[in-house]
Amino acid sequence: MVFTALVVFLGGTLWTVVYSFTNSKLLPRTTFVGFEQYERLWATSRWVVSIQNLLLYGVFSLVFTIGIGFLLAVLMDQKIRFEDAFRTVMLYPFALSFIVTGLVWQWILNPQFGIQHIVRGFGLEWFTFDPLNNPQTVMFGLLIAGLWQGTGFVMCLMLAGLRGIDEEIWKAARVDGIPRWKVYLFIIIPMMRPVFITTLVIVASASTIWWSRRPPVVPAMPARSPPCMSMTTCSRPRTSHRASPHPP
Repeated sequence: MVFTALVVFLGGTLWTVVYSFTNSKLLPRTTFVGFEQYERLWATSRWVVSIQNLLLYGVFSLVFTIGIGFLLAVLMDQKIRFEDAFRTVMLYPFALSFIVTGLVWQWILNPQFGIQHIVRGFGLEWFTFDPLNNPQTVMFGLLIAGLWQGTGFVMCLMLAGLRGIDEEIWKAARVDGIPRWKVYLFIIIPMMRPVFITTLVIVASASTIWWSRRPPVVPAMPARSPPCMSMTTCSRPRTSHRASPHPP
């Protein structure tokens, strides 16, 4: 295990870092060029926009996924009936792949036969819900799909943390007459700090993967889809090639 970690993960990381300072393109090269590759990358406006989109999506994803997941866990912790069934239903989207989730939500958000079409079928012809075809709202369409897939998993993590709280704390709070929301805010949440840290790391890494891969939630049209890092990198694979000022 240690050998695998050192050779595969650490070795692969060092290999990537070292060759990022060379003029490598499709195949590795050994000519050292310093920070030229990074300067060329950050001089690309599409790359800068993709970083901004990633940060914006990451912040929204962290806040809403952890917030909604915790609220669902609190509701699930009230000893409700059919808890196992509800927990299974909430966790099921996490078992689906990015591709399946993307295709499902592309259909749901499609104005021709998705939510907009269903609502207009009830006579509300003024209703419009087409986030994927608007560059200003397409990120929120991706966010909806990401929340649907990841919130259930976060709920299970938070529920496990809540079930680990000693019951005597709740009894003492009831005896002292402390409001329930204050118990959660000032006692329970601080005690669940390790759970929140673990959840934060998992959600942050999952959000980066989701946004970088950008599954087929967005129709494959550049005008409709916001730039992401992987698409920007793949669209400019030869970053070390210099354009000649004079044609041959």
